[in-house]
Amino acid sequence: MPQGLPAGPQRPTMPGPAAGQQTGDVPCRALRDGWLLRRSTELIWILHVAVAFTYAGEYEQSARLLDEALTEARRRGDPLLVVLLLRQRGLISAHRSDLLAAEEDLRSSEIGPDLGAVDSPLHYAGHLADVLLDRGDLQEARRLLDTVPGGEQPHAGAQLATVQVRGRVQLESGAPEAALDEYRTLGAAMDALGIRNPAGLPWRSQAALALGRLDRPEEATELAREELRLARQWGAPRPIGIALRALGRVP
Repeated sequence: MPQGLPAGPQRPTMPGPAAGQQTGDVPCRALRDGWLLRRSTELIWILHVAVAFTYAGEYEQSARLLDEALTEARRRGDPLLVVLLLRQRGLISAHRSDLLAAEEDLRSSEIGPDLGAVDSPLHYAGHLADVLLDRGDLQEARRLLDTVPGGEQPHAGAQLATVQVRGRVQLESGAPEAALDEYRTLGAAMDALGIRNPAGLPWRSQAALALGRLDRPEEATELAREELRLARQWGAPRPIGIALRALGRVP
């Protein structure tokens, strides 16, 4: 962390309505006029700031920051950082429903053998498979997930997105019970990590859809309402919309 920047909380909390907007305001002040980029010897912290922007729904701010950081990372010759920045930019495009741009960035973020020891293919595969599902390519999403080596624990950070997209694959393949198992696994892992904010991985709404297909509407409604409550507490529009959509689809 550069000298002179006031210390802040290590993890965004959910104190009340519009918390997402407040989270977006903090990095805005710190990044004004390129203050942090000019003073940083390492740029990995940019990813955390970009995630804060993304979760708060500040996509323009996040994309602009990542573009500037990519230029700097390429100038410094840092291939790992370039991969990670491209991956995050792809996630922003996915959130904005620009699926072609998302797929392009995510495919460009595939790690080579020289970076295999410092990055997990689970990050790449999970996020890209999610975009492929959004594009309606269930077969390619399944094929991509089948290439991911096993052995990591579900609570490992790299695997969280992969567990969610495996649930999506099962749900869209007509296997709601298997999908529910994946979402329950994801929920338990996130609870163990103290993550209740649905802005990143909205597992409750997806589990509610699986429960709906299993003719368990009361459980489905309870989960969807819980996610809606948490999403409204956070305040960003995307997770609220996802929860409302799930609640509307529960029988």
